[in-house]
Amino acid sequence: MKLDEFRKLLQPMIKDMVKQTLLEEGLLSNIVSEVAQGLVLAETTRSPTRPAPRQPSQNESIEAARRDLQSTKAENKHIFESTQPTPSGTGNGPMSGTPANDAGIDLSRILGGERDWSKLI
Repeated sequence: MKLDEFRKLLQPMIKDMVKQTLLEEGLLSNIVSEVAQGLVLAETTRSPTRPAPRQPSQNESIEAARRDLQSTKAENKHIFESTQPTPSGTGNGPMSGTPANDAGIDLSRILGGERDWSKLI
């Protein structure tokens, strides 16, 4: 028997035996799981763990917000300087809360000059 003939006889048998060993006996799944574990271990040893960035505590956040509000308040303290508080009223109408001595809006000059508005209505 020549070498080529021997190889043609043995190759299918070896191929079948390797396939049976890898698939039916679970050797392939063991190899895959060990490779996966090795990859995870290699990844963890290769990249050093970095400390997590420090998160400000709730008290520090509240204090920072309070400081911001106080600085804004100091900048805008004259914003309501020439205003007057609204009068308190108990009514629910559109003019409730308006003082009785309020002159309102002058409509006499809307269409130019003095007009008799009673004739337009």
